[in-house]
Amino acid sequence: MVEFKGKFLGVVEFAKPYIFLLVLGLVLACFMAPRAAIVIFPLTVFTLFFFRDPERFPPSEDRVVVSPADGRVMALKNVLLRVLVVAGGFLFFFLL
Repeated sequence: MVEFKGKFLGVVEFAKPYIFLLVLGLVLACFMAPRAAIVIFPLTVFTLFFFRDPERFPPSEDRVVVSPADGRVMALKNVLLRVLVVAGGFLFFFLL
């Protein structure tokens, strides 16, 4: 097993069974049905990319905005936040 920063291939824990099945299917397909391997290989690469979990190091400065999910902060706006409480305890947030 290859270790990468304390994680298996740098992916989240719950993705291991999916990756294992895809790699097993890829190996079997290479020998039994090479055309199927052409389909399984991109699925395996996409799964590894989708479930990746790289180490993040947020900036230590004060008053810094950090974007989620490797995105970009495009604009900062002041908004009015209203909270609506519905019977049953559900909260709905409305940004106006």
